[in-house]
Formats: sequence, structure tokens, C-alpha cells
Amino acid sequence: MRGGSSASNLTGLLGSIGDTIGEMGEPGRQYIDTFRRQQAPSVDMGSSDSLLNYAEWARRNGYDDEAEKYLALGYKQKAIEGEKAYKTGVARGGEKLRGFDTSLAELDRQVRSQEELGVVNPALLTARDKVVTARKMHIQSMNDLGKASDFGDGTEGSSAERALLKEDMAAEKAAIEREKSINELKLQRDELAELAQKSERIPDYLLPPAAREAYGAAYLAAKNSPTDPEQAMRDVNARFRKPGEDYIAGLGKGDPTSIAAVASAEKQLREIDPDIAQWLADPANEKLVKYAREETAAALAKNPDYRTASKEGKAAMAADTFRKILRGYGPGLDEAVEDIRQDLISDGASDTRAAKVKTEDYVRGYPEGWQPGGPEYMKQFEAAKKADGEDFDSQAFADAWDATYYRPDGMRAGTNSSPTSRIMSKGPY
Repeated sequence: MRGGSSASNLTGLLGSIGDTIGEMGEPGRQYIDTFRRQQAPSVDMGSSDSLLNYAEWARRNGYDDEAEKYLALGYKQKAIEGEKAYKTGVARGGEKLRGFDTSLAELDRQVRSQEELGVVNPALLTARDKVVTARKMHIQSMNDLGKASDFGDGTEGSSAERALLKEDMAAEKAAIEREKSINELKLQRDELAELAQKSERIPDYLLPPAAREAYGAAYLAAKNSPTDPEQAMRDVNARFRKPGEDYIAGLGKGDPTSIAAVASAEKQLREIDPDIAQWLADPANEKLVKYAREETAAALAKNPDYRTASKEGKAAMAADTFRKILRGYGPGLDEAVEDIRQDLISDGASDTRAAKVKTEDYVRGYPEGWQPGGPEYMKQFEAAKKADGEDFDSQAFADAWDATYYRPDGMRAGTNSSPTSRIMSKGPY
């Protein structure tokens, strides 16, 4: 036992000595107390065993107040140690479960490879079955750990399995989104290359922000050239092609602006409510949050509207995108966000506060596929842009689209008109 000494063997001896010298009065009692204190066990405040050992010594030697104090401290430390042991056990169990999954993935890969050759080694199948059985037993052992702990609920293994599944799905989804981002940026490079050979104006989202004003001035001057405006505009486009290509290539490696916007959006979300902050800080959600950050940054980087938006507009788009992606990854966050949204709305939230809690309700206000960014929206957006040429106004198009198709009270069954900017200009703008 930690902190032990020979004090337990001396209790009777001290009692007899006390009887012998008790007649000495106060000096004798002080002598006995000093001797007892010298035989007391050492105390480690970080060990429940040490604290409880000292409490027992104090009780035997008549120090009742000290005994109660150290007994309380001992049980408190024991609870801390129990919680730490539980969390450590669950964390290690989760990592071991990940190891089983990695092994199974490799064995499955080998089985599929051999199946393609027409024959599978029986030993390989036996090995895979053993891993499957061991994995099931490990999940049950984690559940048993939870049942035996004051801090568990008996579903630790099953919860860890679900968490790993969500993590794998999130990783796969993030990888798909990154691939989509790369493909879309390639399409934008192709668009830039095509426009650079023509006299059509290059959209701002294909050029770096620092070059947009200079390009606009140069293009306008070329358009007003007294000699050959068409050739002059082609020359300007060719001159700005390289900066545009470098800018788009940089977006594929990670747009610093979108990454910073995601960090700001996450900070904003953490500040909304302690429950949300706790969900984001939970180690069990760490990888999900990481994937959400990556996917949001990629989504913003490839979004032309984001790249040409104002500082405030970028912040709002980043916050909305990050929250929607997070809610897709973590259903546990959904309830917390919804509670805060309802609280803010019931309090008569200002436009700024309402923007912070904008969720899927906005999307539900459109027919399916017609929400901004949806397939129908993008099809009509491109058609309008092509029809209007350099006179196209993306913000006016968005405003007109909302005025025509957005219904806060719910989705409409369908639509009867073709929402190009020219057609909608007869109505909303």
C-alpha cells in the first residue's frame, strides 16, 4: 500500500506507553502526539490510495477531524481516477477498433484481388473471419467497460463503431468534394483559356482580386479603341490570362481567403452557445470538424459568387456553408443549432443575428433543385450570363430569382417560367 509505515504495528505499543506516562500530564500528551506524527504515513494528494490510507491512520490514532477530511479527499480523488481510467479505456478501445477496421480493409482488399483471379486462399478467409470475431468481442468488451463504470452507459463499443463509420463517411465525402473542386477549377481554367482568345470580357471570379480593377480599366479602354477594338480586347485578355491561370491554380492548393473565412465562421459558431462550443471541442468530433473545415474551404474557393462577394458577404456565406456541412456530418449539432435559432427568432433577432442562424429553412423555401447554387439555378444563371454578356449583373439576377421563386412558407410544386435575367427583368428588376 502506497505511503505505508510501521505505524499500524505501533498502535498497541503507543497505547501502553500512554498508560505509563499519562500521569505526566500535558508534557506527556505532547510527547505521545509528536511520536505518533513521526510514524504517520506520507500523503500523495494525487493518489486515492494514499489519501484513504492516511484517513485510516488518523482514525486509528484518534484524529477524527483529519480522518473525515482525508476520507472525503480520498473518495473525491478516487472518482477523478475512475473517470480518467474510463476515458482512457474508451479512447484506447476506439484506437484498437480502428486497428481492427484497418486490418479488415486490407484483408478485404486481398480477398477481392484474389477473387478477380478466380481463386481465394482459404487461409486468407480464415484470417479475415478471426479478425471479424475479435472485433465483435472487442466491441462487447468496450460495452462491458461502460457497464462496470460509474461514468459509462454500456454502449461504448457500439458508439465507437458508429463514430468510426461517421468518420469514414466524412473522410470519403470530403475527398469527393475536393475532387469535385479540382474538376470545377479545371473547367474554370478551360473557360479562361477560351475567353483569353476572344474579345469577351473575362469574369472577375477568374482573375485575382488585385488584378480585377486594372483589367476592367484596360478592357474598357480597349473596347473604346478608335482603331480595332476587337483586337485590342483580345490583346488585353491575352495579357491577363497568365495572372488568372496562376490564381486558379492557387485555389486548387487552398485559398487563404476561404481558409481564414472558415476559421472565422467556426469561431462565430463557438460563440453562439456553450453547448455548440462543447460539441466542436469534443475529441470524438475532432476529425469530423476537420473534414468539415476542409470541405467548406473547398466549396468556398470554387464558388464564383464567394470570390466576388464583399467582405461581409464572404463572412455570411462562410458561416452558412460551414454550419450546413457540419450539420450533415454531426446530427448531434443539429439540435443545438436549432435551439439557438428558435431562441434568437423568438427574441426578435436583428438582421445580423438572423443571418448567423440561417439554416436549411432557406433552402426549403424553394422548389427542389431551384435553390441558389442548385442545378436549375446554375443552368439559368449561365443562360442569363450568356444572354446578357458584359451587362450581366449577378446580384440583380439573385435578387430577381428570390423575388420570383423564394417562398418562406414552403416549397412550391413547380415553376412555369424560364428564369433568365432578361425574363425576370420584366418583373422584380
